[in-house]
Amino acid sequence: MIARYFPAVVLTLTVLSAPAIAGFKTWTAEVEDDPFSGNSQVTVEYAMSVRSGVLVMCSGLSMHIKVVPGYEYTGKQPMQGELKIAVDGSVLEFTDDPVLSAGSVGQNLNAIEAVFDFENARLVAKAFSGAKKQIAIKDTMSDQPILLKATGSTVAFNSMLSKCLKDG
Repeated sequence: MIARYFPAVVLTLTVLSAPAIAGFKTWTAEVEDDPFSGNSQVTVEYAMSVRSGVLVMCSGLSMHIKVVPGYEYTGKQPMQGELKIAVDGSVLEFTDDPVLSAGSVGQNLNAIEAVFDFENARLVAKAFSGAKKQIAIKDTMSDQPILLKATGSTVAFNSMLSKCLKDG
């Protein structure tokens, strides 16, 4: 009798654990070192699903945050606006507002990109690395903020701070 249910139990556990295996809902970092310049490019990503996520890229003097909420781009979304970020309930205050651009990526999915200068990039990376519970991003295109778990953010953004956004 146990042998009869064993394959079904294994299949169920595999399906339920697939998002964790695939790296969904956790911050992961990839560091690429350039042997010629000695610089590093750090890419941190958080995948909410196959169609939605957040990508943070840093290559030295600036940081790009690309938010893909997962819905189709219609061209009717506002192209101007602001991006707000909160970490564990505290809204970040930037010295200069990020430069925003909107459009589509992949299969015509809505996306908004924010470019932060070095000072504000360090502010964001430090806040994300210190997150304990939640990172929230609110853009002008989405009707709800994007709520992200802080799982993996400390390691991912510490690598960004040490490799890409280091002082001096």
